[in-house]
Amino acid sequence: MADPRSFEPGTLELYVLGALAPDQMDRVRQAVEQDAAVRRAVEDLQHALETLAWVRSTPPPPELRDRILGTWAHVAADHTPMCVIDDHTRTADLPGWIFALADPAPGDYENMHVHYLDCPPELASAVVWVKHYVTEEEHDACHESFHILEGRCEVLIGDVVRHMGPGESITIPLHVPHSVRVTSSYPCKAVVQRRPLQLG
Repeated sequence: MADPRSFEPGTLELYVLGALAPDQMDRVRQAVEQDAAVRRAVEDLQHALETLAWVRSTPPPPELRDRILGTWAHVAADHTPMCVIDDHTRTADLPGWIFALADPAPGDYENMHVHYLDCPPELASAVVWVKHYVTEEEHDACHESFHILEGRCEVLIGDVVRHMGPGESITIPLHVPHSVRVTSSYPCKAVVQRRPLQLG
């Protein structure tokens, strides 16, 4: 069992910032997965840094959004996979997911808000905002994948906990109960895709 005090001063802070050497990142990551005290210490640091970022943040210039969307449109033209959570995911989807879709006001929903991107029979895609949790469910007839855009969460799959943050993706196995608990101080935003199970 690890202890937060067993690490050199500043190590956990650098871990949260992603600024450690790869071997040190792996050592702390293992401690986070295996020890509740280390996990709480890291989550407290993440919360403190996220709060500081929000408090110190300044609004971007109005023209920045158009510049970003223009850049993504150029990058997406060759369909190079930059974010792959499913065989059908395209780079061209990213601007709509991340930049063009406005976040709902916190008071507009109690726990979860879903915005469907498209719902063809072969693949349903949505952007989902979750404030607190997703209750336990189990899929027998569809494959579910999601990619975290903002915020952090714990995904419980069976008896395994996966700690996830921006840029991370996961595919949920069939016939396994799973649930989600948000651990960031603001909603967790993700792209969720469900593809019906192909039989035969």
